[in-house]
Amino acid sequence: MILKERPQTGMSTLGAVMSKGILEFDLPEESEEFETAVKAGDLQCVLQNMDNYLRGLVKYESEGDIMAECGDKIRTRFWAFIQERSINMW
Repeated sequence: MILKERPQTGMSTLGAVMSKGILEFDLPEESEEFETAVKAGDLQCVLQNMDNYLRGLVKYESEGDIMAECGDKIRTRFWAFIQERSINMW
């Protein structure tokens, strides 16, 4: 995979010069990496949905309930994984 950042010569509506980021893949050799990049938005959506589901378990289950406790532990570890990779979820 090659990552290129190319300055764009045109001006935006705010008067600032815009840049472009380009990902290039050698297909078919890098087809798995290509699919990962293409599906990144879908994966982020799934992760957000999972976080919302776990949040609901913690928020709406009774205190001391096993589902709330498990949901809280899983959600805590989930966010630790996200932060380890410096991923911006929102």
